[in-house]
Amino acid sequence: MEQKANAWDVGAHTGTDGRTLSGQTLSGRTLSDISYVLEVEPQNIEVRFSYAHLLEENGRFEDAETQYRKVTEARPEYTEAYVHYGNMLRKTSRISDAETQYRKAISVNPRDFGAHFSYATLLEEQNRLEEAEDEYVNAVYSRSGRSR
Repeated sequence: MEQKANAWDVGAHTGTDGRTLSGQTLSGRTLSDISYVLEVEPQNIEVRFSYAHLLEENGRFEDAETQYRKVTEARPEYTEAYVHYGNMLRKTSRISDAETQYRKAISVNPRDFGAHFSYATLLEEQNRLEEAEDEYVNAVYSRSGRSR
């Protein structure tokens, strides 16, 4: 029996900085490499998230949005995906949509530092300073593992 190729070990995925899959850095991967892995393992959410991030880094924002949406639909509890999705929307001046993604992340995990911090900086940029201050405080509390 032929075994399905497991191109990257999902358990080796580390998250934001120093992202690795089977000990190889994401920066060493091309879009075609990751696209191939998705053909082999279309349900691999970690790889799809990495693909979305790489698409974003290459300025392919519409394609990245499609992939981030697939990730959040397949795994609604994946707060990091909402935050990255929000950050990308923010880069493309879709502020209201970015805010929606940050709020989704916070609703899924009220203790997610990245979600609170990203939302706070967005609010600050919008000169919504009282709301921003509250979110910064929420970020600090979430960093300590507590809620307000």
